[in-house]
Amino acid sequence: MQSISTWSLATLLSVLCLGVCANAAQLDDEFCSCQNQYQPGDIVHLLIDNPNRSQRLPARSEGKILCGNNRFPGWVQVGFFGWDNGNRNLNHWCDCGGFDADGKGWWVKCGDIAPGWAPEMGACCIGERCFIATEPDCQDNDGDYLGDRVPCDDDPCDCGEPVECPDLDGNGIIDIEDVRVFIFRYLGWRDEPAEDLNADCEVNILDLIVVLDAVQNCLAPEPPVQGNRTRSPSLRPPWVPAEPAASATSCPRRTVMVNGSARRSVVTTSTVPSASSPTGHCASVMASSVPATRSPC
Repeated sequence: MQSISTWSLATLLSVLCLGVCANAAQLDDEFCSCQNQYQPGDIVHLLIDNPNRSQRLPARSEGKILCGNNRFPGWVQVGFFGWDNGNRNLNHWCDCGGFDADGKGWWVKCGDIAPGWAPEMGACCIGERCFIATEPDCQDNDGDYLGDRVPCDDDPCDCGEPVECPDLDGNGIIDIEDVRVFIFRYLGWRDEPAEDLNADCEVNILDLIVVLDAVQNCLAPEPPVQGNRTRSPSLRPPWVPAEPAASATSCPRRTVMVNGSARRSVVTTSTVPSASSPTGHCASVMASSVPATRSPC
């Protein structure tokens, strides 16, 4: 009687184990979804918003692979972190992988997820326009990635205005020393970085050309006048009005007595100012219309 009871208990355990162990062995086999790209527990993130009619599950949401299905190999169940809108009953559709009794999974297409944690995003400058993107996406579009979590506020992609005459060493003269300063900064041999002189949002050989052109085209400022120097008579301050030019009509005429007769003298003016002239400008030469007579003595 005792032996029969022992045999019956062993048979019962074997039958129970066939059902339980068969399911366990089936779930431990090679993963059956997404072309064996994932294994249970792998971290993934979403590429789209609200896959498979889910609610409040945006792109970049992160989770881990739970299980797959043999009949629908293009789908996989993911347990998303911090998301409570899933359904535990969906675990009954698992043919491979494992269960996560504490989480709520959701079936999504294999093409709607990507492996690993969601990459960081930041400001990406394409020309003078700013976009929020990942670094790989920014570089694929020939953009300049400004850094993780950098916002597009305050127009970070503005390249400013081009510099016509860059005085990089600050000595007031555009010369070969400015070319040297730019090269040293560009190579990292100075603490200050090289500047974007042509305002194209890039620092390259084109900015060096700007400095070389400035050496040829930007004139040095005139040195200031030092000491007390006599000002040329031809120079006058701008607030002093110009003096009128001398003319024959502006010069006075004189009446002289010749042999007791009044004769009007002929006045001609020269271009040389005369201090004795009543106007200060005219030098008069008087010639009588009647020749002078000699004294009888």
